[in-house]
Amino acid sequence: MRRLKLQRWASFLVRKYPWTAASATLVAAIGLIFAIVKDGHILWLLGTAVALWLSSYAWGYSTRALKYIQWPSLAHLHREQYAEVWDALAATPNWPRLPFVDMLMRPLYAGPRRAR
Repeated sequence: MRRLKLQRWASFLVRKYPWTAASATLVAAIGLIFAIVKDGHILWLLGTAVALWLSSYAWGYSTRALKYIQWPSLAHLHREQYAEVWDALAATPNWPRLPFVDMLMRPLYAGPRRAR
């Protein structure tokens, strides 16, 4: 239950202030540079590298998650029309099924492999 509260708090923070993930990445990068320049202990180097990795991942994830994409509406298509649409996209009605069936049947009719 504690994790859910932390996750909810982080989600609220990133949604309200979208620059927090970018600033955390910048702080982690500065920390890593500082640890490298000052010949820090290996734990400081690893810790700041992991912090940089996690913050940059969170920054990229939040950027992608907060992007609003307007998909085209499909309300004009009724459920009965799905088959018609897929058949119209394929060259023939049986064409989409052929590669899958061929992939399944290949081991059966290929025969045993022989060493050459």
